[in-house]
Amino acid sequence: MILDTNFYINFCLYPDEKLFGIIKDNKLLAPEYLKMEVINILRKLYFFQGIPRTKIDEYETIIFDLIAEFVPDRLLLDSAKRFSFDLNHPIYDCIFLALAKETNNTFCSFDQKLIKKAESIGIRTINLKN
Repeated sequence: MILDTNFYINFCLYPDEKLFGIIKDNKLLAPEYLKMEVINILRKLYFFQGIPRTKIDEYETIIFDLIAEFVPDRLLLDSAKRFSFDLNHPIYDCIFLALAKETNNTFCSFDQKLIKKAESIGIRTINLKN
């Protein structure tokens, strides 16, 4: 399963049974890009919400340890670029869609707009807003 970055952040900040179930029942793959995106969001939580650095480091470890395999972005870039142009959507989100499409995995996100775009190109999805 491919989880959007917002899933991992929500899992750390607001863990619940639904999120735990998705994690324990699936092998998680992620593009390498996820590492940069997670660290950037954690930086914002540190500076703007005052979450202690020790907690930030703990969240980073938890997130990265959940992922069974990080896929190199260079392997996904052509598909991500195509999706970015076809869907008129930022490439940093499309790298997740490319991984889902190329590995025939379900994509899971809180982002309803991205879920609809994923479905429009034939990707199975789980919309966490529901």
